[in-house]
Amino acid sequence: MVGKDTRTWFDNDHDSASTNITMGGCRTTNGASPGRMQFKLIKHRTALPGKAIATNTMSCSSSNVTTRYGAQDRSYYHINFAGVVDGPTRYYSASTFKVSY
Repeated sequence: MVGKDTRTWFDNDHDSASTNITMGGCRTTNGASPGRMQFKLIKHRTALPGKAIATNTMSCSSSNVTTRYGAQDRSYYHINFAGVVDGPTRYYSASTFKVSY
């Protein structure tokens, strides 16, 4: 669903690990071919709206695909589903959706 957010996490920035999304096992319930989707990395700010750090586009397929946002500063973050770039706009499911940081 467009606008849906993941849970929030805290990145201590103790290492140089990249923030990544891995997604796979994508399918549509109406038989259409899955398209590409956009995800935003949102950094939380005290008393201000969250700030979009980056927006990445991912292909949604049956195999796992990973997109990288790079190492981030010490802060709270979440991922926002920004929308579908191409393909059907409804009826998506994914068996794998993992955020690592």
